[in-house]
This record gives sequence, structure tokens and C-alpha cells, in this order.
Amino acid sequence: MLEVATWFAVVYVLWLAAVPFAWLALPNLHSRGLGFARPLGLLAIASVVWLSSLSGLIPSVGATWWLAVVVLGAIGWGYLLSRKRSEVVEFVSTRWREVVVAEIAFLLFFFCIVALKASDPVITGTEKPMDLTMLNAVVADRFAPPQDLWLSGFDIAYYYFGYWMFGGISQMSGIGLSTAYNLSLALIAGMAAGGIVSLVTDLVRRDGGRFAVATLCGGAAVLALLVMSNLNGFWEMLAVFGIGGSDFYNWLSISGVDTSEAGNGWRPTGFWWWWASSRVINSFGMHGEQLDFTIQEFPFFSFLLGDMHPHVMSIPFVLLSVGMAANILWSRATWGWRWIADHKASAIGILLIVGASGFINTWDLIVVVPLLGLAALINVFGAHRRDFVQALTSSGLPFLALCAVAAIVFANFYFFTLQSQVGFPPIAPTQHGTRLIHAITVWLPLMSLAVPFVYGYVSQGLRRGASHRTTTPFRYANSWVWLVPLGVCAFIYASWLVTHLIFNQGASWLHLIERVPVSLPLLLVSVGLWGTTIVRARRRYSDAAQVCLMLASIAVFYIFFAEHFYALDFFGNRMNTVFKVYYQAWILLSVVGGYGIYHWIRVHPRLTGTRLFVSRAGAVLVALIFAVSMYYALAASVTKASESNTRTTLDGLAYMESRSPDMQSAVNWIRDNLGDQDVIVESVGGSYSEHGRFSGFSGVPSVLGWSGHERQWRGGDEGWVEREEDVKRIYTSSDLDEVRTLLELYGVTHVVVSDLEREKYTEIDASKFDMLGSVAYSNASVDVYDVRR
Repeated sequence: MLEVATWFAVVYVLWLAAVPFAWLALPNLHSRGLGFARPLGLLAIASVVWLSSLSGLIPSVGATWWLAVVVLGAIGWGYLLSRKRSEVVEFVSTRWREVVVAEIAFLLFFFCIVALKASDPVITGTEKPMDLTMLNAVVADRFAPPQDLWLSGFDIAYYYFGYWMFGGISQMSGIGLSTAYNLSLALIAGMAAGGIVSLVTDLVRRDGGRFAVATLCGGAAVLALLVMSNLNGFWEMLAVFGIGGSDFYNWLSISGVDTSEAGNGWRPTGFWWWWASSRVINSFGMHGEQLDFTIQEFPFFSFLLGDMHPHVMSIPFVLLSVGMAANILWSRATWGWRWIADHKASAIGILLIVGASGFINTWDLIVVVPLLGLAALINVFGAHRRDFVQALTSSGLPFLALCAVAAIVFANFYFFTLQSQVGFPPIAPTQHGTRLIHAITVWLPLMSLAVPFVYGYVSQGLRRGASHRTTTPFRYANSWVWLVPLGVCAFIYASWLVTHLIFNQGASWLHLIERVPVSLPLLLVSVGLWGTTIVRARRRYSDAAQVCLMLASIAVFYIFFAEHFYALDFFGNRMNTVFKVYYQAWILLSVVGGYGIYHWIRVHPRLTGTRLFVSRAGAVLVALIFAVSMYYALAASVTKASESNTRTTLDGLAYMESRSPDMQSAVNWIRDNLGDQDVIVESVGGSYSEHGRFSGFSGVPSVLGWSGHERQWRGGDEGWVEREEDVKRIYTSSDLDEVRTLLELYGVTHVVVSDLEREKYTEIDASKFDMLGSVAYSNASVDVYDVRR
């Protein structure tokens, strides 16, 4: 397809322009950060265009984006070729294989997702219409911040920088947004694949692994990140083959997994059977009522579903933050004010990563900021063996200064656009815990890859932590280092118990015991990981294993925390907290799993006796778990493609040609003839409904779209609560003066009357719009009235 070739060419030009920036910003990585050139370049270019657009002087159009790319590439390559030519030549001659492997991973997953989306491209159902609305919003407005297409007169209150970046590529390529939508998903997968392969390869090479081993581990990591599923697919497979009785599946209690399709083939055929993999954790009452509801998406599910959400767009950028953390930790120079002054490209990279992370997906801040701050702390701690307070001060002040500058650079979003979705108090105790079988279902595949690494280093950390053959300060630290994380985790658990008993209806002391099977292992592993990380930091370790210990410590701690507390947001339960925290943990643990394979390869040959037997048996078991976790991707992809009733295309709105051609024609007319200064009124609907399509698909704002999502984004409906009723009155009132007043109040220039409006507002009398204006466009089922008199 021409669109794929054009998109691909633009992406490679962007990569070429960003290579010098990555080279300079990530100098301590074995691959010099070239696997992260695309996401890092996108951050830099999009930030420049956004700030220029925000100034009101330079519009966000294709030419502006191209200018930013050319300037970045010219400055970068000019500097490299004039100052670093010999280093570049040496790198190309000695490390070209690592770059090629990362690019192969990028190409493979880019085209795999292109093929997947071409078989099922439709932008309808779930929240895909919302995502296309966001894309249209950032492209329709020439100046930031973009207007909310579903709430005219208001700026977007959602984190929209991911849409801004991919909308920019659409502007550069000239490809329509309904096609760019699916190409963006492919690009996200490709960048994530190239990033994690490059990162894990760097980790293995850093610790002495051969190229072939590093490539193997990088390949395993990308499969863990983008192909592996939780064990729900395994349960589905057993059910299809008739293994296990109804009592077992009733006990398992995962909605949709049963034996009703046993013997009907090699995969389930029930409608959307693959959906259950993201809704594993449930609790049910005595009468079958659902007590707990959570979401546990993982990357492959996200790409299969096709929602272009911030948590999906952020994957390559979270991996980029891991790469930057490794770059800080591995720096020979000590972190601090001088480090920032001497490593300007790295400092700019940190600033962009921190500032944009919350702008892409606000939940990323809980990973990105602690991770980079911890890397800086360990760098200082290991460099001078300072005591903790001194190291914290020396590392923390410069890092906080960079964070402050990042907040200032992106201040328009953080302090003006973003609206709090969290109430008071900001966190609340979870009422229902995760059953052990559900925790195993969600985490066993990923955790199994990391077990050899975690066990090996934590046991080593315990031995070293108990040693007293050190100087006095180290003896004190090693004696008490385990009590610090233990105290934190115990405090969280005790705080949960107290607040649970006070605030949650039906709470009982027995729940303390019920939580033990899940909470206690998470607590012990978290304490072991944090303690080991601290012990190794004091002993000046800055190897790849230290990076993975940091990642595992953060991931397991957040899983433990989410088991007991949740952000008190719009939903009022732990659903969204589990969703977002688990997604972040999946990304981090995929990296740890890839490195964990290298750890096993390195340690296994030295084992003897019983330990060798256990190692072999464990390797076979992990290989089996890894293999069965791939079943879901294959079965679900075949099912999704077979359920699609559209022709093979990447145009996500092509389905409208046959299903709703009148709406498509009207949307096209609105897009081609109206602008962002116009305002339309159309029917208002709840989340996931068919309403809001005319504005969302055309880029022209409407009075109100999905009211439920607006409440989510803005933490309530203060300031626009009356809009839904006013829209109803515009369509149903027979008082022309009242209707005219409402149209003028919201600056409405055009009124849409389609089957959606006729169905929603049964009392509609469209003839009044002839008296208030005139028909500007009409087809068999859609009329658009111009009411600008």
C-alpha cells in the first residue's frame, strides 16, 4: 500500500534525523541509544512544535514538523561529523550488529501489526472513536492547546501528547487520520520492539554476554513484552480440548472460560472470547454477584483490541526512560550539577522524558521519576560511598531541579490543561483482594522468566547483607538495610488493615488472613529486591543486574501497593489503579525477564548435583509456561481476523462505506467545508455509544459528545453540567427564541439531524431549523443546517 510506504519513509527520515541526538544523549549504552532514536526524536521534535504552536506564532502544520526534523538532523549530524567522526566510524565497524538486530525487531513487529490491523481496521466499538477524536483534535487546531471536540470552547483536559506526536507524523506524511490511526499502532509496536531488544542486548553485553546470547535474550524479552499473554489463554486452551470439569472452571471463576466449546476445534469460537484475558481478577458473592472488578490489560491484548490509548502509546517511552536510567547509572562521571553541565544532551533527554511522560500518560510519572531519581542516587552512592543522607542530597537536588525545569517547559499542560481526576483522600483501601489463582494467572508467565535472576541476586544480597566483615558504616547498613523496606511494606499492610476495617463495609479481621497468600509473597519479594538493591549500591555495583534489580523492585512494590490501596478516582474502585499499575509492571518485568534468561545461561553451567537438577527441571517448566503463553496471541489473532467483516485495508473508517454511507458522506462534508472556528450540535450520548461521531470523525467541535468521558477527564461536570439538557432542548423545543438563544450561547454554526438524533430525541421537529437557517448539506438520512444568521 502506498500509505504504508509513505509512512515508513517518514518514520525512517525521522530516525535518521534523531540518531545523533540519541548518540549524544545515551553515550553509556553499548548501542549508543540508537534503538531509542525514534521515541527520543519524536519527543524532541513534538516538544519543539508544541512549544512553538503554544506561543501562537508558528502553527502546527506539516511544514513546521518537517522544519523541526531538518533542523534536528542538520545540527546533530553536523556536530557528529565535525567533532565525533572517528568515534562514529569505530562504532559502525564494531557494533553495527546490535543496531541491525534492533532494526530487524522494529521492522518485524511494525509489519506484523500492520498485517493484524489490516485484517481488522475498524475504528468503532470500545474507545476507538474517542482515540480518533483525540487525533482529529490535535491536528484540527493549528495552535496548542487543542480544543476539545466533544466540549466546544474548552481545551482538552486529557493527556494528549501521544496523540500530538502521532498526529504530527500524519501531517508530515499527508496520510488521513483514519489510516494514520492504525499505522500509529504499528509504529508504537515497532518502537517498543526495537527499544526493548536494544535495551536487553545492552544489558547483556554490559555484563559480558556474547552477541548471540544477547540477541537471544533480546528476542525473548520482546516476545515477553509484545506477544506473551497471561495464563487465561492456557485455561481457554484446556477448556477447548475438554480438559478439566465444570467444578474446576467454576472454582477458577474467570468469566468466559468454560467447557461449553470443548471439541469444537483448536481455539474458542465464542464471540469476543479473547476479552476475558483482560478481566481475570474477580470476586463474587454467595449469589454470584460481582464484588470486585479490575482490568489487567497487557500489550498484545491492547494491539489486538486496537484502542490507541495513552498507556499503549507510552510503551516505547517507558522503555526509553529505562535506557536513560541505565545511562545515568553506568556513567563514569558522578551525577550532580557538573554532570548536567558536562552532559547537556543527556540532561535535555532527561528533561524531555520526565516532562513528556506525564503528558503522554500521567500514570508513567510513578515509574519514570522514581526510576531516574534512583539511578542518580545509586550513581552518587556508589561513586563516593557517602552515607545515605549525603548521597540523597547530592543526587536529589540536581534531579529535582531538572524535574522542575521539565514541569516549567510543559507547564501549560500540568498547571492549566490537566484537571485532577483524583478525589480526597487521594487513596483508599481496597475492599477485595486478589485470589491466589488469579494472581498466578496474571503474573506466572512473566515472573517465571525472572525467578532465576531474582532468587540468585536476592539470596546473594541476603548473604552479603548479613556479613559483618566490612567497615563500621557498612556493618551498620548491612545489619539494618532489610528493616527499611520491611518497615515500609509492613506499614502499608498495617495501614490497609486499619483503614479497611474503618471505611470498607463488611470488613473483617478475617480478611487479614485471606490476603496472606498473595500479600505475603509480594511483601517478601519486594523487601528482598529493595534490600539487595541497596546492599549492592553500597558495594558500588553499577552493572546491568543493578538496573534490573531497580526495575523489579519498582514493579513488585507497585503490584504489592495496588493490592492494598487504589487511587480514589472517578470510578471509585481499584479497577483503574490495577489496570495502570499492572501495565507499567508488565513493561518493566519484560526487561527483567529477558535479562533473567542471560543470568540462567551464565549460572547454569557452574551448578552441580541437586542444584543442577533443579535448574534443568525449572528451565523445562519455564519453557513450557513461555510456550503456552504464546497460544493466546495466535488463537486470538485468527479469531479477530475471522470476525472482521471489512475488506483488507488500513483505513479505519472504510467500514462506513457499507454500514453507514450517509454518515460517512456527511462527516466528509463537515470536515471539508467547516473549520475549528465552527461549532456543530449533534446528539449527546454516553460513553462507548454511536453519538459524537460527526465531531469526532471530522475535527469540528460539538457542544457535547460523550458526557461520561468528559466527567472522567475533568473529574466532574462543573461548568458544563447543563449542556446535555440544552442540547436536548435545541432539538425538541418548539420555542424558536429559546432555540436561537441556546444556539447563540454555544456559538453553534451548524445543526446535524441524522438517524441518531431522531432516535435519541423522538420529539424532534427539524422544520424549525429551516426557520432558523437553511440546509447546507443533505442526503437520504442526514441533514446539516447552517444557522449562522
